[in-house]
Amino acid sequence: PKCQIHLRCAMEDPFIGEELSMEMMDLTSIMINTIQWE
Repeated sequence: PKCQIHLRCAMEDPFIGEELSMEMMDLTSIMINTIQWE
């Protein structure tokens, strides 16, 4: 798939959805999760 929207749609496919299933995060979420607050 060429973008998140198409990937999410593909993951709902009843035939191949299980094979494509994965956690999705955008760049902002990844950055927030890597910041260590002190």
